[in-house]
Amino acid sequence: MNVRKLQITRRLVQIGVLLLILLVPVAARYANYLSAFELDENLEKWQGSLQGEVLQSVDDGFRALPRAEQERVGRMDRDRKQILSYTQLLHGSPWSMELGSLSLTDPLAGAESISASKRIKKVLLIGLIIPVLAAVLLGRVFCSWICPMHLLLEMTDKLRGLLRFLEIKPRDVKFDRSVKYVLLAVGLVMTAFLARPVLGYIYPPAIIGREAHDFVFALFDRAEDGKFGLWWGGLTWMSLIILGIVLFELTVSRRWWCRYVCPGGALYSLLGSRRPIRIKLDPVACTRCADCVTVCPIGLNPMNDEMGKECDNCGLCLSHCGDDALSYSVASPVRLRKPAHAARATLLPLVIVISFLGSSAAAHHILGIPHYSYDEDYPQTPVLTYKAEAGAYDVKMTGYPGKPAPGDRCSIYIYVNHRDTGAVFEKALTFTALEKRWLGKDEVVYGPMPAELDQAVFKFYPQFDAESEYMLRVEFEAEGEPWIIELPMVVGEPGSPIFVLGGVASGVVLFLVIIRAIRIKRQRSVKRAAQAKPVPA
Repeated sequence: MNVRKLQITRRLVQIGVLLLILLVPVAARYANYLSAFELDENLEKWQGSLQGEVLQSVDDGFRALPRAEQERVGRMDRDRKQILSYTQLLHGSPWSMELGSLSLTDPLAGAESISASKRIKKVLLIGLIIPVLAAVLLGRVFCSWICPMHLLLEMTDKLRGLLRFLEIKPRDVKFDRSVKYVLLAVGLVMTAFLARPVLGYIYPPAIIGREAHDFVFALFDRAEDGKFGLWWGGLTWMSLIILGIVLFELTVSRRWWCRYVCPGGALYSLLGSRRPIRIKLDPVACTRCADCVTVCPIGLNPMNDEMGKECDNCGLCLSHCGDDALSYSVASPVRLRKPAHAARATLLPLVIVISFLGSSAAAHHILGIPHYSYDEDYPQTPVLTYKAEAGAYDVKMTGYPGKPAPGDRCSIYIYVNHRDTGAVFEKALTFTALEKRWLGKDEVVYGPMPAELDQAVFKFYPQFDAESEYMLRVEFEAEGEPWIIELPMVVGEPGSPIFVLGGVASGVVLFLVIIRAIRIKRQRSVKRAAQAKPVPA
């Protein structure tokens, strides 16, 4: 096996995933302009700008696809309908994604969905088949090959070397590996009893998907107002979670999140506990150099064949093994050697049973991260349309204007139709708008407002008076099961935590510089004292 090519391939996959995360909202915005017959106008107006170049690249990419162009009056032009059909093939993020008719759901999202609703739906199982099967066969391979946070933390790990070069020694505090299993268990129990997902709000793949969407949309919103260039105002307070993890790993504990905390990694580890494809040690070829131990990002011990369920099959130990003592092996599923903390992880099945003991009548299925696209039926510039699934029903919400200014009265239309029959949902539906708070409880600014069906549509007309981030909550009961769908909305330009992020980062840098200065001064003082000490006769 060419281990060098393996790492190059892994890095290309990671970069490709990041580009895909950004492509989804860009493609949605592209479809917006194309369906509104505004694409060519915007390409001309935005020529030379960042937004213009990105939009042009996406247009070139779609036009290169089969049947995306047709000849008109001696020149090749877009087949608008065909390209729009292509843009609808991709929705979502690493947390929940649709590729054409293929649905992919992160197992952690599936676990929270089942725990909150206390039901196992067919549509959810379909989305879980491929991710769960990959985990069962390959273990935590999502972590090392797909997870966008893993790539970021690998780069952070390299920055620790830069700190050492600057004579700043980062700490490497060890924690109990069972923490992530406890966090997974506690999160699922809380989800069951609160009927609301909690782990998705701290899980980096889910956060990065949402932040990428908000960031891209903010850039294009500003371009429509004649403002160009990079602008970080589209990021939300959740960026603080990502930054906090990065800074903690940089200064306190190497690969802290993946090793000790990540609930998604814990679930993948459990799913892959008997994976047939794993890294195997040849003890005869091994010279005990321990290079594989040093390089392992999860902190395992390949030299003693002690990887257990937590190995993510990244292959870094293979790449650094000069003895060719490590290789991938395919064998019948076996129980891997358990680390010391593994016994506590076996409590998870009991936790799942406890999760189902709550009253099913009080359970809600929360869909806080719906797939998104643009509504192509509007005669004016299409507005952002959120789409989600609630049991046997498809839910679509459109809002106009898509990004209101403070004081604007918005039109919120909600469509609920049976997925198989197309029948309109005819029961009552409740709508609430809440202003999101950094600290404390979100403030209700509209509703809860019940509404009856009005010509196959539920209609609401909230007004948002302040620049801020809001959450639109839709509640209804279908087939005897309560559902809650939460959708984000930004009013005006409320600013971004990027300034807070910059302040925190500056503070950490200043702290490190001061510590370094103290250390150098102390060494200098000790050296002077030693030189001044009289030599005995």
